[in-house]
Amino acid sequence: MAKGYIIGHITVNDPEAYKEYVEKDTPILLGLGGKFVIRGGQATVMEGQTEDRHVVIEFPSNQAAL
Repeated sequence: MAKGYIIGHITVNDPEAYKEYVEKDTPILLGLGGKFVIRGGQATVMEGQTEDRHVVIEFPSNQAAL
């Protein structure tokens, strides 16, 4: 079965609120079989603009990601 992914490109405007969000959503995503492949990190933009942070979460199936 093909894996499923959630891909997010975000800019954090309130670091304290984001920290609280991460603390609350991480156990939920892990409990659903999610595995963080990328969480933040440096990115090189070849063309156009992008957000500050990038998150990729892998799930065992597309249905699990949904």
